[in-house]
Amino acid sequence: MVGRNDILTATHTVYSPEHGGWGTSFDFYFGADYNGITDRFDSTTFTYALRAGTYSWTARAYPDAVFSDSNPLLTSAESQYDVAVLGVSLPVGDVTGWFGVDPNRNFTQLVTEIGYPDGSTGMMTADVTVTSNSLFGIYTATTNPMGPGSSGGPLFSSDGYVIGVKSAGSAATSVWADVGFTLEALRSFFSSNDSLLVAPTQALPRYSVSSTSSSVNEGGTAVFTITTQNVPVGSSLSYQLSGVSAADIVGGQLSGLATVGSDGRAVANIAIAADSRTEGPETLTLTSNGASGSLTINDSSRAPSGPPVTDIMDALGVYRAFVGTAPTAAGYGSMVSALRTSSVSAYAQSVAGTYAGVSAGALATSVLTDFGIGASSLGGPSPAASYVALQSAVASIFSINATARGQVVLNMTRLLGGLEADAVFGAAARAFDGQVLADYVRLSSGASTSDQSELLHLIGVAPTYSLT
Repeated sequence: MVGRNDILTATHTVYSPEHGGWGTSFDFYFGADYNGITDRFDSTTFTYALRAGTYSWTARAYPDAVFSDSNPLLTSAESQYDVAVLGVSLPVGDVTGWFGVDPNRNFTQLVTEIGYPDGSTGMMTADVTVTSNSLFGIYTATTNPMGPGSSGGPLFSSDGYVIGVKSAGSAATSVWADVGFTLEALRSFFSSNDSLLVAPTQALPRYSVSSTSSSVNEGGTAVFTITTQNVPVGSSLSYQLSGVSAADIVGGQLSGLATVGSDGRAVANIAIAADSRTEGPETLTLTSNGASGSLTINDSSRAPSGPPVTDIMDALGVYRAFVGTAPTAAGYGSMVSALRTSSVSAYAQSVAGTYAGVSAGALATSVLTDFGIGASSLGGPSPAASYVALQSAVASIFSINATARGQVVLNMTRLLGGLEADAVFGAAARAFDGQVLADYVRLSSGASTSDQSELLHLIGVAPTYSLT
C-alpha cells in the first residue's frame, strides 16, 4: 500500500501477453504468510484481505513499454517501466497503513526487499545493497536473495519509504524499477483514483471470528462464527484452520467455505476427529479474511491405558514357562488386551487350560526345562539331587492343584525372580529373567503400557540387566 487505496506492484504481475493481457480480477492478502510449497496460509496474522467482487478497481501500468518486443526476458529499458498501481474503491490503507514513496534515493545504499519467491514457505525479507543505474531508471544488485516469484515486491529504505519495485533477475543479479522514473505520472493517478472512494455502497468490509465455546472434546464439533460488516448476504468466505493436523479433523480438510447469512454472519462447523491418540490439548485456530478465533481441543479420546509393566512381565514369564518361547506379536497383543480387563492370575489359568490333559509329572519336567532348570544348570554341591527333588515336588503340587496349575506356574515365575543370587538356582534364574526381559523389549515396541520406568523396579531384572 502506498496510499489509502493505492496498491503498488509490477506491470508484469497484472498484465501478461501470454495470458491475454490484463488480469480480470484480483484477490489481495496484505501481510499474509503464504506458503508456496503447501499452497496455504501458515500465518493467521495477516492484516487484511480484499476479495475479487467486493470492490471496484482501476489501474495504471506500462505494458507497451515493458513488453516492447517478443523476448520474455526484460531489458533494463523495459524494467524501468515495470511499475503498476491499482486504485481500489475501498480505503484499505486506513486498516493497513501505507508506505511513503521517495524518488530521491539515487545512490548506492543498503535497503530491504520483501517478496514471495517460488518454493518459499512464506513472506520473506532480505537486506540487499543496491546501486542506482546511471543510464536507466532501475536499481541493481549483484545478488538475488529472493529469486523468481518475488516480482512486484517493494524495495524500501530503513525509514519506511519505497524506492523500487522488483522487476527481474537472474541467479546472480536483481533488478528493481526505480519508482522515481514514473513517479509524476503515478502521483497523478493516486489523486485521480480517489474518486473511487466516494461510492456510498463501497464501505470497507470488516470481519471478526469467534467460537461458541472455549473448548471442545474430540469427537465433538467446533463452531466458529465469522461476523461481517458491509459484506453482501450470500458471500462465500474462505477460511483456513491451523494449530492442528489434517488427522485431527473429520474429512482431513484444513480449509473450507462459509456463507454469509442475512444477519451478516457465516458459521463454520468443524467436526473434530476422535483419533484415540494421546496428544494433550491442542489449540484450533480458524482464520478468515485476516480475522482469527481459537478454541482448545480437549484430548478426550486418548489411547487406552495399558496394564502395568510388572503384570506384562509376569504374563510373559508364564507363557514362556508353559510354551518354551515368547508369544508372537499377535499373541502379545492379545495378552496385553486380556490384562487390561483381567488379572495376571486369570491369564495364567487360561494358558494352563491348554495343558489340562498333560500329566503332572510330564508338565513338571516341561515347565522346569522351559525355566532353564536341569541337573546341568543348577549349582551347589549336589545339582542332580536338587533337580530330582524339585521335579518331584513340582509334579506333586501340579497333581494336588490340578485346577490351579496356572497360578502355580505364576508363583514359580515370581519366585524365580528373587533367586538370581541363589547358589543353586541363581544361574537359571538370571538366564530366564533375561529371556523374559528380552521378550518384553522386543514385543512392547509400539504397544501401550504404563510408565516404562517401572522396569527399574522389576524383581529379578535390576541390577543385573539394563535397557539401552
